[in-house]
Amino acid sequence: MLDDGWLLGEHRGQWQKRSLFETETGVRLIIYVPGEKGNDRGCHSTVELIDCFATMAEPCGLPLPLDPEGANLKSLLDDPDQTRTGVAVMKVVRKNNRPVRKEIHG
Repeated sequence: MLDDGWLLGEHRGQWQKRSLFETETGVRLIIYVPGEKGNDRGCHSTVELIDCFATMAEPCGLPLPLDPEGANLKSLLDDPDQTRTGVAVMKVVRKNNRPVRKEIHG
């Protein structure tokens, strides 16, 4: 995994990791499982880091809980060109636990 989401002045001079711009929330995830058809190919589907355990448990010989958190990405390892449905959720909390979204009334 590579977390390269540190802003360096892009987006109107914002610095650090405190917004929901795609450049901040995106993480490069590289999974290599010997013998998988999709090795050495890129995939542009949106996934979450919580999917890592569900995906790697079987190839690593680990038992999977009955109700695991995250999705098994094996189908993307077989065919990285397929389209995966779903969303990835990201939350940023500001000072005093205020969310990024601010309701405007009036």
